[in-house]
Amino acid sequence: MKLLGRTSAELCALTYRRSTEYLQVQFQVKFARSEYECCSDSSLKMLQFLKSFFNELQVPEYKDKKHDGYEEREYLPSVWVSTSKDLIDADETGMKKLRETRREMFFKLFRYIQGANDAEQKIEMTAPVAREIIPGQGPACETKYTMSFYMQREFSENPPNPTESDVFIKRLPAMTVFVKTFGGNASEETYLEEMKKFIPVLERDGHQLRDDIFYFAGYDSPFKLFNRTNEVWVVKKTGGDSAGGGTGSGKGEGATSAPLQEKE
Repeated sequence: MKLLGRTSAELCALTYRRSTEYLQVQFQVKFARSEYECCSDSSLKMLQFLKSFFNELQVPEYKDKKHDGYEEREYLPSVWVSTSKDLIDADETGMKKLRETRREMFFKLFRYIQGANDAEQKIEMTAPVAREIIPGQGPACETKYTMSFYMQREFSENPPNPTESDVFIKRLPAMTVFVKTFGGNASEETYLEEMKKFIPVLERDGHQLRDDIFYFAGYDSPFKLFNRTNEVWVVKKTGGDSAGGGTGSGKGEGATSAPLQEKE
């Protein structure tokens, strides 16, 4: 049977697609309203934020080598804007507690790119949103959790300084990481489980790994429902490695830490 030139199956598919699109838009609007209702010019900020995630985002530069089921990436030096949080531990309990503050950290960085910097400069959104985890040594030691936005390359030489005291500029030297990509709307617990499954694969393949630092990376807006891209990064161990996640400038905790990894 055809109706207006379409089969019933085609009509069902069209109805489903339009319903899905409608629900996604409603979710986006609800999210944006809840997060920006306290901001001035909230409608404009919302539209700019939505637009940035539907454009092609700038990402850090790297060379890629394919392995069976994962990648090995050599990243060039890069500049990030960051904020940090100290956790009691980096296991499932610590990650669960972190969910309460992760969104707060995200919007501190978002305010920076919207002009909360000494140049009052608006900066385009980039990808990924990276989270660096430096596990504490011992059962009662604090774990350093740092969330970062990659800075566009045109700002790498002289990025504007943040105006919020706990936001800072972070410079990462060249580094090599092993990358596992997976989909879904991943929680911090999901990232942690993926990393735990990934490490034995890398060890089986004979790679030397650092166990004092690792990364989670997300490439999508918080309100994207489908085809999401998430990554865990395990850092390749080389000579001269030292604990810490890069060098910082400006104000805020974590502004002066040791180099992550010098590329050989």
